[in-house]
Amino acid sequence: YGRPWLAAHLERALQDGTRLTEPDRAERFDIVIEHMRASAEFYKLPLGLKMFRKHLGWYIEQAPWPQDPLERRQAKARLCRLDSLEEVEAALKELWLN
Repeated sequence: YGRPWLAAHLERALQDGTRLTEPDRAERFDIVIEHMRASAEFYKLPLGLKMFRKHLGWYIEQAPWPQDPLERRQAKARLCRLDSLEEVEAALKELWLN
């Protein structure tokens, strides 16, 4: 949950011993936004955003930023109540990239 790249990393490590690193902030941001847009496209709005919120929560919980777990939980609660893709994207960008 919150780290969908992990299965591919484990498979690669088992195949050839490659050690892969966790995605950085920008890469994680891109993964989350792509996932959110795909959910919105598949389910249509507003259902797509509602369906995505559980994933958004996991993405935020599993990210190492902000470092303070309480701050991460507060951010999760705030972002999971937003009602548009644009609001979620802007808030996540503020949380992770600024």
